[in-house]
Amino acid sequence: MINAQGVNVYKYSNQIFALLNKTITEDTTTKNLNFSEYKGKYDSYAWSGETVVIPVKGKLIILGLPSSTPSESITEYKYISKDTFRRIRPDDNTLGEELKFERDGNGNIKSFIAFSYRRQKIN
Repeated sequence: MINAQGVNVYKYSNQIFALLNKTITEDTTTKNLNFSEYKGKYDSYAWSGETVVIPVKGKLIILGLPSSTPSESITEYKYISKDTFRRIRPDDNTLGEELKFERDGNGNIKSFIAFSYRRQKIN
């Protein structure tokens, strides 16, 4: 993964281990729901990167990339209703801001809005 002298190998390996050790608790209230249609990469080029949405344990996790500390950049979202999720605050597990997905004329996910900013899905 690293093929150069003068590179801090621990900078990368520590972040990989932190990401692998990240604990995501399961939301059992969404056991029968499938969130795979939300999965994908979304354009965040205004912020020099992209946002990745991944369904995990009955929730959505969102990660902005690139990130030098990906395990700390993960945000968890709880399902509220069709195409609507709310951020789970890590300090007290209360619900925060809304994450709203938008669909095209064929019913496919085309974008999401969070913090008044729209991110288009990258195909």
